[in-house]
Parts: sequence; structure tokens; C-alpha cells
Amino acid sequence: MKQGLKQLLLMLQFFSRLPLPWQLTVTEEDFHQGILFLPLVGLLLGAVNALAYWLGAMLGGRELAALAAIVSNLWLTGAFHLDGLADTCDGIYSSRKRERMLEIMKDSRVGTNGACAIVLDFLLRWVGLSLLTETMAPLVLLLMPVAARSCNPLLMQSVYARREGLGNLFIGKVSWSRTLASVLIGGGIVYGITGHWLVLAGFALVVLFQFLFRQYITGILGGMTGDTLGAGDECSELLLLILSGIASWHGWL
Repeated sequence: MKQGLKQLLLMLQFFSRLPLPWQLTVTEEDFHQGILFLPLVGLLLGAVNALAYWLGAMLGGRELAALAAIVSNLWLTGAFHLDGLADTCDGIYSSRKRERMLEIMKDSRVGTNGACAIVLDFLLRWVGLSLLTETMAPLVLLLMPVAARSCNPLLMQSVYARREGLGNLFIGKVSWSRTLASVLIGGGIVYGITGHWLVLAGFALVVLFQFLFRQYITGILGGMTGDTLGAGDECSELLLLILSGIASWHGWL
């Protein structure tokens, strides 16, 4: 199997729950190099979510369409990033010391802050989709994972806050050249599909958000973890959705 295809499949297997049948033999370097394919991973996930929305709209209107898109995203990701958001909120907002925050984030149980984050996530997705026009909703659903995944390497430009864990495969080990390439590819896909500068501006705000989010988390934990990567990804999707929804409601898109 060619190296590029192997790394693409690796990223799909790691960042989604798609039932891919291939057993890959990989090295740690494949993870570092494979981030260049994150925009394509996002494009594939977004395409499935957009298709789910379209089918839901055909069968039962916009409410069913929104529900179908949300369920599709949960199935595709296995709530992987949403779990990271919940764990991050439980830890960061526990008002404890750094070591205790990391322990709380590792706990499989969901606390009050995490539960609130999950509920708010679903509400923001529902509200954001309701603000979009029927034409724009599938397009934004297509681009949300592209924007979030392609910018994820920005979150990885830190040190690992734990001694071990899955996040250690990426955090502090991805080069800036590959990070910038991933961001540029993502921006190119976003603008190439829409041709609209406002959507590109929304993507730029996602870039800025991930940079600021990394600084915020690193200032508290002394680094990033797999959970905080997932939280940053989830919030980035929501940011692009809400910005697009507001622009659509005002008739700018």
C-alpha cells in the first residue's frame, strides 16, 4: 500500500469510527506525517453529515434533517471529540490544582460541567442549523469538520501535559511546516467550495480560536492532552456553524 494512502486510512481510523476493514502496519512517524490528510478526513465526514441532512429534509423537513445530521456526526466520530469536551470542562472548571484537574479529566464518569457542555453542544448545533437556510445548511455541515480537522495541528504545537496517552502521538511532535500545510489545504477547500470571503473569514476565526484555545489550556495545564484536542475540535465546529448561521440569518450568505 502506498505511503500516502496508508496515512490517509490511518487518519480515518484514528479520527473517526468508520468501519474500515484494513489492518495497517504503521510507525509513529506515520501519525506525524498523516496530519496532512486531516482536511480530507474532515471533508469525508462532512459529506456524510451533509448527506444525512439532505435525506432527513427529504423525509421529514428541517427538524428531522437537523436531527439526522447530529446523529450522523455522533455515529461517525463515536462522540470522540464530544467526550474530550466534557472531560476538559470537568477538569478545567473544577477549581482544583493542575494534577487534580488531569485526574478528573481521566475519570470515565461525567460531572456537572461535562454534562452542561454536552447539552450546550447539542443546543448550539440545533440553533446553528436552524439559522441556516436550506441551501446553506448542507454546505456548512460539509465544511465544519474540514475547518476543525485542518486546524487541529495548531493545537498540537504544545507539550504533552501527561506522562502517557493517545495525545502523545501528536502533541509536540508535529512540525510547523506540516501544520501550516494542513491549515492552508483546509482554507483552500473551504474557499474553493464556497467561493465566499465571509466563509473564509469564518475559517480564519477558527484558526485564531485554536491558537488562543491552545494558549488558554496550556496556561492552566502546562500543556495539551488528547481531551483538550477533542475539545478544541468540537468548539471549532460550533464556532464555524454559529458564525455561518448568524451570517445566513442576516442575509450575508
